Amino acid sequence: VAEARAAESAARPPVQDAKAELARIETEARTLAKILNAASGDLFPSVLEQISVERGYETALGAALGEDLDVPLDRSAPVHWGQSEVQPGDAALPEGIKSLASVVRAPAQLA
Repeated sequence: VAEARAAESAARPPVQDAKAELARIETEARTLAKILNAASGDLFPSVLEQISVERGYETALGAALGEDLDVPLDRSAPVHWGQSEVQPGDAALPEGIKSLASVVRAPAQLA
């Protein structure tokens, strides 16, 4: 029984690592699918059609904005991106952390 428990304990970290890697790959795949399918001709095109991101940062963009990448800029849409400003209480990024804004080109509404 002790050997089985030891084997189970030893197997857990690799399984957890594999699950984390799978989640990362699935997120990247969803983001890439959205990018590739962005030009679908919807009545209100998503903001994603107007975003470009440096290679390698697609997953970070998808993680940061998620489903909001599908939201349009068009003010006549039921839900849309609006103007946003940095607020006094907004937290700064920790030192040494690169801002997505430095690798993403997007409309001002997302700034």
